Amino acid sequence: MRNIGSLILLFSTYGFAQDWQNRDVLHLQVDVSDRWFIPAWSITNLRTQTPSTTNLFAGIGRRGNSWWLEGMIQRQWNPKGNQWMLDVRFDKQSGRWRLYTEGAVFLTKQAFYEFVIVERRVWKGLAAGAETENLHQLGRRDTVQIGPRASRKLGSLAGFDVSFAGALRFSLAQGHTEPRLYLVFNRRFTKGGRK
Repeated sequence: MRNIGSLILLFSTYGFAQDWQNRDVLHLQVDVSDRWFIPAWSITNLRTQTPSTTNLFAGIGRRGNSWWLEGMIQRQWNPKGNQWMLDVRFDKQSGRWRLYTEGAVFLTKQAFYEFVIVERRVWKGLAAGAETENLHQLGRRDTVQIGPRASRKLGSLAGFDVSFAGALRFSLAQGHTEPRLYLVFNRRFTKGGRK
């Protein structure tokens, strides 16, 4: 808990930050066989300066020994207009390293979204690394954000694996810094029960 407090204190020292964000994430995987599953996500992104969003995802997934891949339909709601997207997510664990990538093609406008996390476990469930989140729109300036992140597994709550993360993302083209805090709830349902 001391590490989380230090992370929050670090973010609070950045008075030049323009858009504080809190992303609450619920991720479910329901197995239909040893390798195939049905994924579902609910993500709410609360922001202080730019429009907040709510996102729901559902689709099909495949799992290996140290990775999973999900292909889904995404629906996003925000004050500036609602969007439909095709979303693909990939997560790979390799020893202490983790790679997470996401790409989404908008169906309601000419745009492509990408999100990448690379992190390494450094101590008892604490990981450090970097993330980038970008939006490419035809005829408009790209939004590119990149910066350091840290995450920590908090334990289990009501059958969910709970983790916390924080990132400080820089956008040189737009000239602002974006602190973001994540609270993530994961649960996998197997044929024999939760795993």
